[in-house]
Amino acid sequence: MGKVLFSSWANKVVDNRGKSLEAFEEAEPHKLPEIYFENEKLIGFMGWNGLVLRDEGINVVDMSRAYLEAIQNASCGRCIPCRVGTRVMLDTLNRICEGKGKREDLETLEKLGQEIILSAKCEIGKSGPVPILHALTYFKTAFEKQIAGKKVLPRGNYHFQVTAPCMDACPVHLDVPSYVELIRNLRFEDSLDLIRRRNALPGVCGRVCIRPCEFNCRRLNLDDPVQIKSLKRFVADYEIEHRVEPRLKREEKKEHRVAVVGAGPAGLACAFYLALKGYPVK
Repeated sequence: MGKVLFSSWANKVVDNRGKSLEAFEEAEPHKLPEIYFENEKLIGFMGWNGLVLRDEGINVVDMSRAYLEAIQNASCGRCIPCRVGTRVMLDTLNRICEGKGKREDLETLEKLGQEIILSAKCEIGKSGPVPILHALTYFKTAFEKQIAGKKVLPRGNYHFQVTAPCMDACPVHLDVPSYVELIRNLRFEDSLDLIRRRNALPGVCGRVCIRPCEFNCRRLNLDDPVQIKSLKRFVADYEIEHRVEPRLKREEKKEHRVAVVGAGPAGLACAFYLALKGYPVK
């Protein structure tokens, strides 16, 4: 990973602003690539555990606005703190970015962020305000300048990916929160469809997986992790026990054939997804 200008990830603050490259303090190693999207350099990152900056040209105020927009879009809307609280935070940040902000808006953002973390029901709500609070703490001058300048702040270019610690820990990066939520709503077939987008063998993994997702489950901060592995096994068994026909969409048949050598989990998964793409597999 390249030199880090600033990092507050996991509350371990490294601030190299104003230092020469030779004097840069090493930050905790982050698993962030140098190039992220279509050969674009990754120069900054906001996530559930803080923010990381690699370039002085990043406007943290605009970045915070874009991040809150993504959080608002990801909110399920079931609890008021997350649904309404993040909306008010976003409206406040929009007002600041439009040159209409007031100094008291910063206090509003801080109080709301802290309240949402304490009272939201899901991890999007509990972790969403974290990097915003870090930005307000360590880049307060940038917010104050934007408010004092009374100018419209141009929008930057950002890419968004909703994730969670359990998803990051999963070798195939299953959308664990979504499929667990579908099970909670008794939508077992929809949950299995979602699992199969990245896991061709849910019934097998529901029995033999070493469940790194559960060891990274945020529920551990309270008591025990969500039984993610068992839930995966449940929906896979439900399909068999209730004789449900798998809802697999196969693309138009291709001319080329593919030979898969080996019938282990990797070979079976490879054959499964190639078949869905329309390739005859042997």
